[in-house]
Amino acid sequence: MKLAVLGATGQTGQHLVSLALGQGHSVTAVVRNPDKLQQKHDNLSVVKASIFSAEELTEAFRGHDAVLSALGFSRSDNPVTGYTESMKAAVAAMRASGVKRLVVMTSFYTDIVSGSNGGFLVNWILIPLIKRVLMNMREMEQYLESEAGDLDWTVVRPGGLSNRTLLDQTPVQEEGGMFVSEPGVAMSIPRANVANFMLSQLQDSPTLYPQLLSAMAVFRSHARGPCCAQYLARLEEECGRLWRQGRQICEALSLTGNPCINPVHRLPGQPEDEDDLEHRRPEMDHCSGVRYLSTCNCGRRQRQRDDPFTVRRANYEFYAALAESCCGGLQQHEFPVFRPGANKARAAVVSAADGGSEVAERTAPDPDNATISPTFGLGLSQGEAEEAERSGGPTSSPSDISVTVKQESRRAPEVLPSTEEYLDGMVTTTTPRHLLPEYPSFSLVCLGQSSLYSHAAGLQGFLQGSNYLLPWELRMKTEKLDTRKGYIKKKETYDIYAKIFIGFEYECPRGHRFMLSAPDRVMKVAAAAQVKDSAATVATSDMPLYFNCPCRSGRGGRGERAGQGRI
Repeated sequence: MKLAVLGATGQTGQHLVSLALGQGHSVTAVVRNPDKLQQKHDNLSVVKASIFSAEELTEAFRGHDAVLSALGFSRSDNPVTGYTESMKAAVAAMRASGVKRLVVMTSFYTDIVSGSNGGFLVNWILIPLIKRVLMNMREMEQYLESEAGDLDWTVVRPGGLSNRTLLDQTPVQEEGGMFVSEPGVAMSIPRANVANFMLSQLQDSPTLYPQLLSAMAVFRSHARGPCCAQYLARLEEECGRLWRQGRQICEALSLTGNPCINPVHRLPGQPEDEDDLEHRRPEMDHCSGVRYLSTCNCGRRQRQRDDPFTVRRANYEFYAALAESCCGGLQQHEFPVFRPGANKARAAVVSAADGGSEVAERTAPDPDNATISPTFGLGLSQGEAEEAERSGGPTSSPSDISVTVKQESRRAPEVLPSTEEYLDGMVTTTTPRHLLPEYPSFSLVCLGQSSLYSHAAGLQGFLQGSNYLLPWELRMKTEKLDTRKGYIKKKETYDIYAKIFIGFEYECPRGHRFMLSAPDRVMKVAAAAQVKDSAATVATSDMPLYFNCPCRSGRGGRGERAGQGRI
């Protein structure tokens, strides 16, 4: 596995790195000062990053399977916040980078149940001395319990840490869903054992160990005698055997990171292998049990959709099925797609470097054939702005665009699409010109005449106050063309005024739709008020692909993350 270790320069962190490398893992040590880490190994990478910066941690976590934290902060007379602040940054980075597994170390004494058996020395001297540290550790645990339900996390609560050699067996018990040291060793446990136990948690299946821990906890509460350890190991083995015989779920991750909850199966059309035949695995689609509310291509109808596991299901199949009962009869643009030839088709392997120079060459403007000046301005000059303000005109005053009418420009040499290779995914700016996708990931629909939209009423199906298109008035200076003689009369121009409406629509998983009036601002128009923003801002800005929904229905009162759905 590829592991990212926080606190790798600490004493427990160094054991984590050494043991992980010894077990064959690839380790990335995320440290503040790389010079402090003296270990060298072919599978060890050292990354400098701040543990309080989600952006830096996102880059460090990207491509890893799990994150292990052995961070520790010194006692202080002031409130300690390092544990919670670093964990908030780590959780945000894990979500952004797609890492789901987290194992973090705290302390045996963060909870009353755990620390009640510490004795006089612990309860009256040690705990008061590091009280602020323990309080912040507990706050971090509570943060994981309340805010990190989408992650697969494990908290390990060791007792007093020592530098003794690795014990044959780690004395650990489960308590309240967390792993704690057994009372007899609460005063001293080797750091190597803690590190080894943290690594062992990565081997457990996320669907097995909660039930296994419950069974083992019941056994410990009733069993007594010298054979307890022997039968505890037997119980663990039997639970694992039962889990593997029909109770193991698929756990394939959807595009949104949710695991498939079906039993281990094969997909429809997938050939059977020896394991499928041996275990008689059923044939079915993936299903995470999560459903979303999405809108069709034209925006007039909504329907629930299953959590997608493939890009084809997410971008094409759902909308194609919904179009049959809604927008299939509207005028639509037919995007070019792959048409197989006589030979067997295969997916093309496209790297980021492929087609880069080709795209640059294809999109470079030809100054001799440009119909619109590449240097035209979309904003008003200072004099024009003052004139518009004096006249009391709208804020979306006309912008000047100089348009020159010329004969049809030369077309680039036509590239024949491949009939043997297709593009596995979406068309992007770096896609080679000869590759076409198997299916269109975009839709271009004409809803009808422009008179269908009323700027006073806005659009239906949006959050209140965020259902308007932004107006944009354009003044285009066009040179007159004498069509009889085929040339342009010089110095004879006239103005064309055009008013267009633009909207960038976002949609969250709960089906809430809203517009943005700026790259960082949700449109909010009061009842019976007029839209004061201009479309020039959104038309000339890089609009975000994702934005938090103002519905505030997400975890912790935050809005669900909405994606840009339509323009």
